[in-house]
Amino acid sequence: MQDTMVTENEPLIAIDDFPARIETTQDTSATENEQLLTIDDLAAYKQKFLMKKILIMVIVVNVIVLISIVLCT
Repeated sequence: MQDTMVTENEPLIAIDDFPARIETTQDTSATENEQLLTIDDLAAYKQKFLMKKILIMVIVVNVIVLISIVLCT
């Protein structure tokens, strides 16, 4: 009898804050939970993160400009 070792695949891309989509698949022997991370999900997450950073930068720059206008007048 051969000993079989069950290994779990590690994700190729690991992002701490990224919520991975969980889908269940049914095998012939058991039901497993599998986390799938697609390129589209990653791109959407990165785009949302970048838009937040840009929005914060625009707000900060506008506040700085407003303060400088008030101080110079």
